[in-house]
Amino acid sequence: MRKSKWTASGLVAAMLLTVVAGIMAPVTAEAAAVKLKAKLTGPAIGGQVPHGVAKFKEKGANRRFSTEVEDVNLAAGTVLHVFVNSTELGTITLSALQKGELEVKTRDGGVVPPMAKGDVVTVVAPGGVTILSGTF
Repeated sequence: MRKSKWTASGLVAAMLLTVVAGIMAPVTAEAAAVKLKAKLTGPAIGGQVPHGVAKFKEKGANRRFSTEVEDVNLAAGTVLHVFVNSTELGTITLSALQKGELEVKTRDGGVVPPMAKGDVVTVVAPGGVTILSGTF
């Protein structure tokens, strides 16, 4: 009788250890998500101060990068180039409302490199002039 009591106690202890180990297991890279956000600012253009935001999200193999700009006092149709560090991710064409956006998703076939805190986002106008920038 005593032998079976110890066996049952040992089994219960082993089950508890398994549950606790499962709870305390490290999060896998696929389950972890990365979210970054940068406020974009720049000097006034013709008396109007442009502003914007850049966002990056990574979950598993899927990555998404987006940039929105507003109050960019340049002609409608002006094409702005968006960079993260020295890599161009795409362009924004300004609307008549002096704003525009870019969204790139790996899920849709876009190329979005991994990003990290400290990466710099720049929005560049024709002629290579940086009009907005920010850091994740």
